[in-house]
Amino acid sequence: MDKEIFQHLAQNQRLEHIEAICDQIIENHEYLRPLSGDEIQQVYHDHAEDAAELSRLQDALKVIQDEYKEKMKPYQEAIKVYLHSIKTKHVIERGTVYKIVDHEAREVGLYSASGVLISGRPAFGNELNRTTFSILREGTK
Repeated sequence: MDKEIFQHLAQNQRLEHIEAICDQIIENHEYLRPLSGDEIQQVYHDHAEDAAELSRLQDALKVIQDEYKEKMKPYQEAIKVYLHSIKTKHVIERGTVYKIVDHEAREVGLYSASGVLISGRPAFGNELNRTTFSILREGTK
């Protein structure tokens, strides 16, 4: 088959001749058409402009995402605390606790300011050593 046909005719006459000899007309068929030198330069130019604009938009998106991440952070942390409280049925508090060593039972207890036992464990050897203060305190019981 020839690479080009009816090139000596004007465009509208060429189209009439091609339609007259064809077996089938296929609408909306995609095919590759070679670009001219000017068209290639225009594609390069359009590509550079669009790439620069895309880069600017991505930078702006990153700034907006960072702002929203900062806005969301307190809510995410609060939700973690809520879920922990739901799972354990306890709430985390920060405050002063009092460590009391029971030398007879060989246990250590941590008490809140309201006198509620927070946690208890067996005493370590160094915790069972009596001090003058602990002896005086036991004498006041």
